[in-house]
Amino acid sequence: RFSSSDLRTWTYRGTALEPLPAWVPERGPRNAGTLWAPDVLRAGGEWRLYYSAFPFGLNESCIGLAVSPTLDDQSPSYGWQDRGPLLFT
Repeated sequence: RFSSSDLRTWTYRGTALEPLPAWVPERGPRNAGTLWAPDVLRAGGEWRLYYSAFPFGLNESCIGLAVSPTLDDQSPSYGWQDRGPLLFT
């Protein structure tokens, strides 16, 4: 996660899903140890983080979902909750 107040200077704020969701190494290929290509949007009163869970370049891939009520990491309600895989190919 990075944040910026001016969209020029960015500050690293940590990783949204740490540790790696348990389902990734259980259901994915042996080297499925990173999450990539995140996309965040607001829907249904929550923030939704869609991410790719399997390594780039394999014939397997998966899209996972995590949700948070807020993007403000200073809020007591902040925190990403992984909802697991949405789509396997």
